[in-house]
Amino acid sequence: MAPRSYPKLDQITDDAAKESLRLLWDAHYSSLDRITSTEATVGVQETGLQATNNKLDRVETEAREAKELASASVSPSGIVTVPGPVPPDIDDGRGAQGCSQAQANGHPSGDLRRIPRATVAGMIVCGTGNEFPSLLDPAVDQPTRDANIAELLGRVIWHLQTWGLSAGKQRNPSGAISLDKITVRIDAVWRAYDIFIAVDRPFDEAVSMAMQQVFPADPVADGGIAD
Repeated sequence: MAPRSYPKLDQITDDAAKESLRLLWDAHYSSLDRITSTEATVGVQETGLQATNNKLDRVETEAREAKELASASVSPSGIVTVPGPVPPDIDDGRGAQGCSQAQANGHPSGDLRRIPRATVAGMIVCGTGNEFPSLLDPAVDQPTRDANIAELLGRVIWHLQTWGLSAGKQRNPSGAISLDKITVRIDAVWRAYDIFIAVDRPFDEAVSMAMQQVFPADPVADGGIAD
């Protein structure tokens, strides 16, 4: 409570005026008391809020560390390895997801604006296989099989480019240009994919489409084969 004082009050001779002035001083001091009490309450609340924020920071840190440890691997020697951030050239399975959602051709329809571009790329790649199924059928000989795969590879590249994605062939680490892989630029990063399953099996067996990411991507420019 603020200390009370009533300056000049004793100099007023009119009792009514003196009482009114005293009431005004009392109201003033009452207001000061409320302000002081409010400031004290706010100070306590701010201290409590800061303590809560500090606790939340600790909880978030502990949760993040627990998540990292949960995904860690332990070597036979007992060394714990915690994985780091996912590199930007990994599509996190979105290409394969798009392949599983492929439509009847390499020109997917519908509103694709909200779909990750890697998923759309998978839809285009495997949709192109659906568009030209005869190129995946069993062949009469190995040269025919090789020619079919080369044609379908070119058609896949063209369909990706038509949709607006930069795409081309893939150079293997050996330096040879791959016969069954493509490269496509997604989210400003080049990625490489093996797009055929069973291409190494005998020519009289069917081939199927895939969207299996491989590393490292080494793009080779190619115009593809148009419809």
